[in-house]
Amino acid sequence: LGQFLEMTLANGVIYATQADGASALDAHTGKRLWSYKAHRQFSGFLAPLTESDTLYISNFMSGLVALDIHTGNLRWQNQVGGNGIRPTLAAGTLFVGGGDGVIAAVRASDGTILWHFPTNGGMSFPSALTVA
Repeated sequence: LGQFLEMTLANGVIYATQADGASALDAHTGKRLWSYKAHRQFSGFLAPLTESDTLYISNFMSGLVALDIHTGNLRWQNQVGGNGIRPTLAAGTLFVGGGDGVIAAVRASDGTILWHFPTNGGMSFPSALTVA
């Protein structure tokens, strides 16, 4: 396993991001359950977010990936977001900003971009959207 960048815990499983993907570890035993490796080298996957049976991770160099939390299989990927900004999920929609200053709404089930809005400036850590 490579260096872990960020982690989140859900239902007894630790989901950890790495430079080239993500891994799932049993929180009680430390046993690796699965590992996802991107097909091309990235500078780091960050901001893991789990919902139902999906793990969403953001790539620092722009990109959002959805993985099956049980198998690590790729569900979809999209070139929105990035810069390590954690996506925010509300009512089946992921909201994510990027270093290019664009906020996008993405359908969580299939990765379809619903809309995007340029902010005239970049975005960086942490997430710019909090759902109350």
